[in-house]
Amino acid sequence: MTVNTAFDYAELYLATQYVDGDTTLDCYAKSDTYKLTDQKTSSLITSFRCVGIDRDDASEYMGMAVSNVVENGTFQGATRYTVTLRTSDGSNPMVGLANTDDGTDADANIVSGNALAKLPANSLIMVAVGTATMTELLAAFEDNVENRFFQVFCFDSATDVSIGDGRAYFQVPAKWNGDIISVANATVLTAGATGSTTIQLYNVTQSVDVLSTPITISDTDTTGSGVVNAANDDVTTGDILRVDIDTVTTTEPKGLIVNFELEN
Repeated sequence: MTVNTAFDYAELYLATQYVDGDTTLDCYAKSDTYKLTDQKTSSLITSFRCVGIDRDDASEYMGMAVSNVVENGTFQGATRYTVTLRTSDGSNPMVGLANTDDGTDADANIVSGNALAKLPANSLIMVAVGTATMTELLAAFEDNVENRFFQVFCFDSATDVSIGDGRAYFQVPAKWNGDIISVANATVLTAGATGSTTIQLYNVTQSVDVLSTPITISDTDTTGSGVVNAANDDVTTGDILRVDIDTVTTTEPKGLIVNFELEN
């Protein structure tokens, strides 16, 4: 789940001056249409990155992080807000943000030299969708992708599939640590005849067969699937997975692709 909300069109202005050390901003929205209300849910938007731009000198500006927003009456007829500045992991106000801000509360995102001593009243507080939002969204995507997939080519299209262990290997990367193998299937490029071709996935590191029922491709078929053993389905960083061919049809199939899916 992301911390910072990405939203469009809203512009805020300071109702009163900001001074370095303040923990809140006294803001108002000039537009009654585009303000800090989610127009689809009617809820307040309370967490975001923004840029404070000096009213008198547009070359003076700094990035800021917001952790909470409450409505606070009106200012000159416009909706007024008390905006709380986010506090870093090191208990520092998150102002003067780096241009490579990653969206977290890390102190590394704060560059003290970027912080302004003050922002006068009516300075623009512009909502920014930049590196913080994009980095956070990317991290959330990577952390929440439910399925991972790997595919190994054991034999090319002109080569007979033959019995033997170690027809292909795969090493589990650190990003997949703790994942569970959930699907196992395979395809031959030319069907065999008489009998069946069976394929096992063996975890060399853990010394266990991963499949309780091997992938089975019957004669004349080109695809088949196996059943994962729930007791042996988890993988850890660095595990070596090996593809073993246990049986083949009397007339060997040609070409073999083996596929596995994992869930995190």
